Amino acid sequence: MERLLTIGIDASNIRGGGGVKHLSEVLRHARPSSHGVGRVVLWAPCSVHDAYDRRPWLEIVSVPEFERGLLQRYFWRTFRLRSDLEKRCQVLFVPGGIALKTKVPNVVMSQNLQPFADSERRSVRWGRSRLRLEVLRVLQGRSLSKAAGRIFLTGFALDLIRSQFPIPDIGNREIPHGVDKCFFVDRPSFKDAANPHGDYRIVYVSTINGYKHQLEVVEAVSRLAERWPSLSLSLVGGVYDETYYENVLSRIRAANGNAGREIVRHVGKVSFDELPKVYREADMSVFASSCENLPNILLESMAASLPIVASTYSPMPQVLGDSGVYCDVSSASSIADAIESYLVSPELCRKNAVAANRAASGYSWARTSDMTFQFLASVARDHSSQCASCQAIE
Repeated sequence: MERLLTIGIDASNIRGGGGVKHLSEVLRHARPSSHGVGRVVLWAPCSVHDAYDRRPWLEIVSVPEFERGLLQRYFWRTFRLRSDLEKRCQVLFVPGGIALKTKVPNVVMSQNLQPFADSERRSVRWGRSRLRLEVLRVLQGRSLSKAAGRIFLTGFALDLIRSQFPIPDIGNREIPHGVDKCFFVDRPSFKDAANPHGDYRIVYVSTINGYKHQLEVVEAVSRLAERWPSLSLSLVGGVYDETYYENVLSRIRAANGNAGREIVRHVGKVSFDELPKVYREADMSVFASSCENLPNILLESMAASLPIVASTYSPMPQVLGDSGVYCDVSSASSIADAIESYLVSPELCRKNAVAANRAASGYSWARTSDMTFQFLASVARDHSSQCASCQAIE
């Protein structure tokens, strides 16, 4: 009988946001025994300990050093984690993208594409943020090059990173993440934006940052407001770039002043539990980012059966397909034209929303989890077979 595998997970730099969400869902939907896995050991920061459901096969090791300085995290990973890992595990999953040098095969996951998008990385002024992106690019690129296995959310991500680092042709898997069921909505009807007494709500959910192009979106809605008096825009999300945010606020004040009413407002960050309501109360979603891997927000908008205006940048067209209207996110005129194509056609809203909802149904956390565990187990067994062959030759 084949021995059950033990999988290690290095979540040392997974401390919030989408990274914790992805890993927690993979573990929540896991059926490890179906892949010959008997135990999973997760090393994680203490602050996110409660984000992971308890399972009889899951051991969570809370590490205070993961929330201290870089040097402390580095030394703990290099000496404590590596020693424990090599005694107990047959494969190490690294969802944070930076591999650990060890005898155990690493499977590294790519989640953040900003370090690899040249135009977006170089648009950040030199300072701590820019230095961080440059260092991440090198560390993650080298980690992916040397890993025994690599997980990419999209084929676009693999192609982009491969254009900059020598990624082997084998050992790669495209495993998209899922969409929570709470976002799925069937809309029986769509509002008539021409009703001057109505309230037609556009929502843009994203952090306030330059490559998200909130400035252009606000300008686009401002231009449309006179012809479409029912129109309003809500920006939902926290602030990443304070300087850019000040520019966005200035543009919001100007737009509202010109319209003589509040047509744009910044709602701020909302909790994950509040997001389904945000989408349900909206009539259209805009997603104007120029640098994404596989955006949760786009998938959530699709599941919510919203007509979507999306960026022409990859991977948005590959994800949304024919279910959206696309725009040049650097052009307020292009964004305005895309929005207006929906405003003049409730039928286009209905057609695209239904198609987007159908496409979103293909993104399942159960499928993501199953594919992830299958790949981790296969890398562990391949490595074990190679070691056995080498010993036999010797």
